[in-house]
Amino acid sequence: MVPSEIVNMTAGGSDISFWPYTGTSLTDSPMDPINLVFKGEADPVQIRAALMSLDGDRTDVFPDMPPFNLPWTDALGGDVQTTYLEDGGWEGCVIQMTLGEYSGLRVHLRLFATGLDDGQGGTYTLGGAHFEMMIPGTSEHQVLSWEWAEAIVTYDLARTGLLAAYPEPTGMINAAPSFRTIPTFIYNPMVEDGMGQMLLTALGYPVEEQTENFPLPSDGQGTLLNLGGALPTTAGEYTYSVVIEYEQAIPRPVCSDGPYDWLFVTGPIVFNTHVQVTAQGRYVYDTTYDGLLNAVPIDIETFQPIGPPFFAQVSGEQGGLHNGARRKVKSMDRRLALQEGNPELFFDILQVGTIGTLGYKSFEKCFENEWTN
Repeated sequence: MVPSEIVNMTAGGSDISFWPYTGTSLTDSPMDPINLVFKGEADPVQIRAALMSLDGDRTDVFPDMPPFNLPWTDALGGDVQTTYLEDGGWEGCVIQMTLGEYSGLRVHLRLFATGLDDGQGGTYTLGGAHFEMMIPGTSEHQVLSWEWAEAIVTYDLARTGLLAAYPEPTGMINAAPSFRTIPTFIYNPMVEDGMGQMLLTALGYPVEEQTENFPLPSDGQGTLLNLGGALPTTAGEYTYSVVIEYEQAIPRPVCSDGPYDWLFVTGPIVFNTHVQVTAQGRYVYDTTYDGLLNAVPIDIETFQPIGPPFFAQVSGEQGGLHNGARRKVKSMDRRLALQEGNPELFFDILQVGTIGTLGYKSFEKCFENEWTN
C-alpha cells in the first residue's frame, strides 16, 4: 500500500519525497511523525557513531539529571517501525538509539536509511524522535513531547562538530498544532506527583487535571541536519537487558469486547538486546522478550474482579542488519491468553528492507467456547 500523504522537500538542490510519519505495518496508519531529516555523511551507522562519541554533559542547556546527563546507547525494546519513500518504497528502522533508561524518562530516536543521493555526494536518512516515559507497572511507553526530542538530537549533533551548516526547518511536513495525545489516566497522576508537576511545568503543559486526553503539541516541521563529516566506526559488541514487572490495569490487548474490557496484569517480562558493529560499518542486532503474566478480568470503574484469573504468555523477537545498501529488519510478536474454555491467540509479523521478502501479517483468533476440559 502506498501512503496517500507524501511530502516533497528540497535541500541543497536535490529533492526527497517521503511519507512524513512512521508506522508499525505496511499501511498508512501513522504512529510517530518524521521530525528529523539528515543529509551528507548521514548513514545511520555514522549518526550512531557521532551520538555515541558524546559524554552526558549538557548542563549549559539542560538540567543535570537523567536522562539529560546520560550518554547515548542502543535502544532496548521498541517496536520495529516503517516509513515510505517515493523512490524506494517501504523502509524499516534497523538502528534505534536512546538517551535514558528503558524504565524511566528517555529520548528515543529511530533512524531510517534511504540510500537516496542528496545531490552533494551524500545520502539522506530520516529520523523519528520523541521524549517519553515508561507507563508505571507496564513495559509500554507514553510519548510526552516530539519537540524536546527533536531539539536534543539537534543540540547533540551540533556538539559533535560535524554539522556543515546551521540546522534548518524542513517546512510544514506533518500534523500541527498537535499529533496524538496523552491519556488522562497518565496525565492526571503526574499532576498529583511532585516530580510530575515539575515535568509538566518544564514541558509548558498545564499543571491541572484534564477531563479529556491532552493533545501533544507539534509544530508540523522537522529539522534538517547537514553532516559534513563522519567519525570512525568503532567495532564492538553490546548487550542490554532489563526486567519489567507488570502491575497495572490495561485494556484487553487480544479479542477485546470493547472499551470497558480491561485486565489487571502482574508478572515479569524480560527484555534482551545484543548489538554487533564492525569497523567497516556492518550493524547487526537481535532482541527478544518473554514473560508469563497473571491476568484478572476487572470492572474498570470499580477495579473489582469480574472473572477468573488466567495466564497470558507474551513473547517476541526482532532482528536487523544494516550494511550500506543491504538492509533488512524483521519482528514477530505473540500473545497467548490461556483462559479456560476461551483461549486467545495473536501473532504479528513484519519484514521490510532492501533484501529479503517484504511482508506484514497480523493474526488474531478468539476460541470462544471452542476448547473445554
